[in-house]
Amino acid sequence: MPPNNDGSIEDEALAWLITATSGEMTPQQERSLADWLAQNPAHQQAFAEAQALWQGLGQLQERPFVADNLAKMEVERVSPTNATVHPIKPAYAKRTFPLSQLMLVAACLAMVAVLCPTMTSTLRLWNADYHTATGEQQNVTLADGSSIYMNAASALNQDYSSGQRRIELLAGEAEFKVSKDKSRPFVVVADNQEIKALGTDFVVKITSQGIKVSVVESAVQVSQPGQSSIEPVTVHTGEQLNIPEGQRPEPVAAINLSHASPWRSNRLIFESEPLSQVVEDINRHRPGHVFLSRPALGELRVSGVFNLDEIDSLLDAINKTLPVKSIALGERYVVLY
Repeated sequence: MPPNNDGSIEDEALAWLITATSGEMTPQQERSLADWLAQNPAHQQAFAEAQALWQGLGQLQERPFVADNLAKMEVERVSPTNATVHPIKPAYAKRTFPLSQLMLVAACLAMVAVLCPTMTSTLRLWNADYHTATGEQQNVTLADGSSIYMNAASALNQDYSSGQRRIELLAGEAEFKVSKDKSRPFVVVADNQEIKALGTDFVVKITSQGIKVSVVESAVQVSQPGQSSIEPVTVHTGEQLNIPEGQRPEPVAAINLSHASPWRSNRLIFESEPLSQVVEDINRHRPGHVFLSRPALGELRVSGVFNLDEIDSLLDAINKTLPVKSIALGERYVVLY
């Protein structure tokens, strides 16, 4: 294999590994790879790291050439002094990336397996009474005249009875404008919390970190059934309650009402918001997926007002204002690292 003039040993190792797992490697290429490995211990180390990366992506289980034949090649390869490097180009894409970048992608692909919902959860969301897709919003008018404004990537179920109007928010975010009916309380259930309307207009948002309840008009009472040690919290107009996952509610905080549901005005507004939450909001509205390579990046703070029709401008702003870089995987997927 000729040296890769615009790359590195890691690039060459990845190129050889791709060839070895292509299912089309010729005997002559096998000998060339053995010779390349024999030339330098650094080649062996880079190839081993590339193999570990590939195994992390699950490819070697489908293409077992390396696992089955690498040991054989180690025995058969000639010494560096007698090695003959055959000028055979491996069958790989014209552009290669440094191993560190591909390891970054591998880490993010692993995140997908962790973060993406299970098939059961996905079916539950799509079988909900009401649901929205990525980038889609929906307005729902209920039988009692109450209105629900659903943000993108959201799902909920409705359960009305003679004694209660109950809504289960399964995922995402919604604003509720409630018609008065003293005989039937209006209750939203989200992430083991019950939000009882004491007025007419409030927003509930489920995130990976917990839930947020913002009141636009009047008040709501938030409680956690089965937790007698946690007192119900009343949230009034212009206030927000944040309840971290598995923790007690934080103190009620004032909120600018324009920040309660800016998506209804086709905007995203952030005021020192953690990057992890910003990425969640981007993924709610942007096709594909944006990944954070390291949890520590999620602690960076973002502020600004952005148009939902120009969501990629938010990614540009992140690149320009924060100590992060990005890798685009096609048009739909972006890795921040």
